[in-house]
Amino acid sequence: MKQKRSLSQVVFRFLPEQTVDLAGAVWRVDKWVSPRTLQVDVDVVRSELLRAIYRYTATGRDGGLGDRLRRQDPIHVITPNDEDGTGVSVVPFPENYRCARCGRIETGNGRTCQCGSNSWRQLQFVAYHQCGKLDTPWIPRCNEHKQVRVDYPGTTRTEDLHFECPICRTEVARGFRFLRCDCRNGTLSYNVHRAAVVYTPHSTVIVNPPSQNIAIKFKSEAAVRQTLGWLLNGMVEEDPLAGRPTVDSLVADLVAKNIPEETARKMAELAASEEPNTISADDPLKGVDLGPTERQQAEEAALRLAYATAGGRWRITDLAAGAPPEAQVRYQRLYPTAVARARLEAVELLDDFPVLNAVYGYTRGGDSADSVLRPFPSGGGAIRVHGQLAHTEGLLFRLDPMQVGRWLHARGLLPTVPATPTDVRLAVLRESQIPRPGEELDSPTFGSGVTILVHSYAHRVLRRISALCGIDRDSLSEYLIPLHLAFIVYASTRGDFVLGGLQALFEHDLDKALNDIVEGEHRCPLDPGCAKHGGACVACLHVGEPSCRFFNGFLDRDVLFGSTGYFVV
Repeated sequence: MKQKRSLSQVVFRFLPEQTVDLAGAVWRVDKWVSPRTLQVDVDVVRSELLRAIYRYTATGRDGGLGDRLRRQDPIHVITPNDEDGTGVSVVPFPENYRCARCGRIETGNGRTCQCGSNSWRQLQFVAYHQCGKLDTPWIPRCNEHKQVRVDYPGTTRTEDLHFECPICRTEVARGFRFLRCDCRNGTLSYNVHRAAVVYTPHSTVIVNPPSQNIAIKFKSEAAVRQTLGWLLNGMVEEDPLAGRPTVDSLVADLVAKNIPEETARKMAELAASEEPNTISADDPLKGVDLGPTERQQAEEAALRLAYATAGGRWRITDLAAGAPPEAQVRYQRLYPTAVARARLEAVELLDDFPVLNAVYGYTRGGDSADSVLRPFPSGGGAIRVHGQLAHTEGLLFRLDPMQVGRWLHARGLLPTVPATPTDVRLAVLRESQIPRPGEELDSPTFGSGVTILVHSYAHRVLRRISALCGIDRDSLSEYLIPLHLAFIVYASTRGDFVLGGLQALFEHDLDKALNDIVEGEHRCPLDPGCAKHGGACVACLHVGEPSCRFFNGFLDRDVLFGSTGYFVV
């Protein structure tokens, strides 16, 4: 039997150990057959996975994935092979079948029922446990006749199932038995196979270098230093390594050509000494005082932003440069005014945003704290991640650092307002410990405050621009870079995705969108209850969980519109 499904359907709905409905029957996905290995930046993937699984690692329920990531086990990111006809291997599951005529239950459908019928249908119920176990439910039989039947009650409540003998009509059981799991940590649960508690995939979004050449270009320590300096100075140049050549940019270029970094630095320093007017010997991070941990986090976040913009970035000034006279008013007056009103440093169009949707495992039992994360099995000791690499469009929003400084001071997080944008950025880098998705904090911190600001702004944008760009809200997603006061709203490749919708918004209606974000209705229909209990709910700030990697946490309307809100101070 062969069935065809789209690449996105396979990546999100046909994962190993997941049950699926196909051709009128239920199947369990065994594996992806001959998948393709994606070319990704493994270091970036490793770092993002460690962040994504934190809530399981912290409780010792990550299935050993955290230890494997930290000891540098190889990572293979695979995607379905849609070129040679191979795809997904499935096996029939569960193995309980019910006769459509008399209701008898057998563990196979290859024989004629005692009532004479050959019409068998699978029971939709499965047995599962939070340890990851999945099994066919055991159903007892009549002691005398060794048979059993069941009538469907019309609900999915397993306790409503009435099992009886088809011969003597003796009741055999009501519902399924409470059997101890093999892990000896509780009893099995039962539900219909497609219920979310039976299988919950866990994924993260990773910005991947658009090409191997780009990845190589940013691999050297010099390139990373140059990139962080570029961000601290406001991303003025088109590219982190563009502009007047520096020693670090030359080192990065030479390392990308397979020259050892130590040799490359000697060559670059010699060139700078011989051509001081052409090559700058200035340190891009001169005066930047960050501790080792803060420096590493800042550099990793800077690389993510560099990868995001490597495919090309369009600024408002780029639109104005090639616009007809009738559009000049929009780009030179209306747009800059709206950007300033929205307390933004810039809004830019990313027309080739390289995003990897990476699924790294699953849980059974829903999102319960007792559920164990199960990484996908793989051979050879490698960590296997299932994913889809897409190139889509996105809008980069960069918050005005001086307004962030005023907001931090008004909220009591900074004693004074820093003097320059660079000083604000450095203060955020020094003081912020960005919480991880799913992390619960005992008390607010500087880092959680910055995260709530950036995250709440991103959700406000997601909820307000969907109508203007013609893209369903659930087809828009966020990518947060709170350490550098930025976020990206991009069109995901699932759902009703309209290519060019964000570009059209950027070119024609950006001022309307930004004005609506600031001035549009911000009260919640569920106030005052919502305002008293977190200031964020499904009616005002929440979005669909596939669009939000923080599970709709770290949100609050008050940080935007309160008495000391970002749009107010």
